[in-house]
Amino acid sequence: MVAVVAGVVAIGLVDRRGAGRTGSQSIPGATPALGRSRSPRRLDPGILFGLLTGVAIAAYTIWDAHAVRAWDTSPVAFMVGCTALEVPLFSVLLLARRRHRDVVAVARATWRQLVAFGILSPLSYILVLTAITIAPVALVALMRELSVVLVSLFGAFVLREGSPVARVAASAVVAGGIVLLAM
Repeated sequence: MVAVVAGVVAIGLVDRRGAGRTGSQSIPGATPALGRSRSPRRLDPGILFGLLTGVAIAAYTIWDAHAVRAWDTSPVAFMVGCTALEVPLFSVLLLARRRHRDVVAVARATWRQLVAFGILSPLSYILVLTAITIAPVALVALMRELSVVLVSLFGAFVLREGSPVARVAASAVVAGGIVLLAM
C-alpha cells in the first residue's frame, strides 16, 4: 500500500519542481494573493485534493461492497437503483442552473461521445461491483486507483505533458504496489 500511495503522490508532484513556493506566481499572468507566498509547511492543495479523492474512492468502494454483499444484491440491480436515484437528482440540479440550453447545444454536438460514455460508464461500474463480490475489497479499491496511472500516462503520451519518464516511473510504482498486494 505504501508503494501505491507513494506512486500516486509522485504522479501528483511531476512537473511541480520548478513551480516555486508561491502558489499563483507559477501561473503565467497570475499574481499572488496580497503578495504573500505559500508557507513551506503548508500542504500543497493538489496533494490535499488528491488524497481526499483517494479517501472518497475508498469510502464509496467500501459502501458498494457492503451493499452488494450484505444485502445480497446483484451488481446490475444495484447500479440500476443508484442510477434511478441519480438521474432525477442531477436533472433537477441541471434545470435549476438555468443553463440547460447550453447543455442541449453541447449534447447535440457531442451525442456520439455521450452515448459511448452512457454505455461504458455503467458497464465499468458493474464490473467493479462484480469484482467486489469475488475479490478482497482492498484490492478492488486499489485497482480503482489505476485511473490515476492511466490519466498520468494519457497526459504524457497523448497530451504531450512534460516529464514522461517521471510519469511512467511513478505509474510503475503504483502498478508494482498493486501487483504486490495481489500476491
